[in-house]
Amino acid sequence: HGLRRVRTVFLLLPRKNGKTTLGAALTLLHLFGPMKEAGGQVVAAAADRDGVIPAIVIGPDMDTRLRQAANPGPNANSATIEAADAAKKHFVELTREVAARHADRDKRPVFATAPDMRRFVRGLLKQGDVDIMVLSFADVAQGFSLSTIDVVTAEKQAA
Repeated sequence: HGLRRVRTVFLLLPRKNGKTTLGAALTLLHLFGPMKEAGGQVVAAAADRDGVIPAIVIGPDMDTRLRQAANPGPNANSATIEAADAAKKHFVELTREVAARHADRDKRPVFATAPDMRRFVRGLLKQGDVDIMVLSFADVAQGFSLSTIDVVTAEKQAA
């Protein structure tokens, strides 16, 4: 018991050797079974032959607004809290629009964010019913890379 010895696995199996079955079993074990962790996440992302994963990222302006919304401070007044709620709602709406623009791609993109914001962003998007996998930049295994295909910014984006 205690901390896990292995937190990330990179597995290569040839065709027709049970990758899907093994992945499903491990997912169930770690999300619902005896290996589950509170707030745990199982990630399976497809990359092209060059190891590139398409990613949507947060623009600097939106990152600043979300960080303020995530931690408004102990002396926050009602106006500050309302502004934080509005920023979170705006972020979810914009992310939903951006994800919808890329829904018909061969490979679904992931949402990539800073490690310290991953859980917060994941929670917001889950509450807002935005179906996209959220990774931190640190979650990307060696040999893979993220390719930014879109940016969620505080300003309204053109479709």
